[in-house]
Amino acid sequence: MASRATIILLMLISLAAWPAAAQQPAGQGAGSTDWLHIPGFSVEASLGTGVNGAGELVGESTAFPANVGTVYCRVALIGADQPQRVTIIWYREDLEVARMTLRLTAEAPHGDAHLAIPTAQAGTWRVEVVSDGDEVLAVAPFVVGQPSAPHETRPKRRDATPPPGPGSPPPH
Repeated sequence: MASRATIILLMLISLAAWPAAAQQPAGQGAGSTDWLHIPGFSVEASLGTGVNGAGELVGESTAFPANVGTVYCRVALIGADQPQRVTIIWYREDLEVARMTLRLTAEAPHGDAHLAIPTAQAGTWRVEVVSDGDEVLAVAPFVVGQPSAPHETRPKRRDATPPPGPGSPPPH
């Protein structure tokens, strides 16, 4: 734990640096918040089984039957003055399966991506909507069929005797 004198010294150094940081132009120096990369817009992602002729998502859900066939991701750009490029990344558990890039504008703020999911790939999925700067803007988790079984993770012991295999003598 830091001593009281160290804490007081750090507070004095911080106070001494305050006027210098406050005098620098916006976007420069110690007072800058540019490192935050807060976008001036937001993104929403919804999942469903299709898109109708009017461009609306149908069959909206986060749980689909194993034989769903294709899952659609509808992305909405909200409050952006400039066109934005976003990437839709599909994951089954933590394995990336596919990605698609969309260009969204104030005039065309919606976009769709879809992925055919075979019955054999049922399990736990998610879609991430990511900016050009690799910032995750939205996450939409979903399940096809039954959720994936949790992975069994047991630490391996170096001194452990392997379990008997077929044809091994029984333990004494």
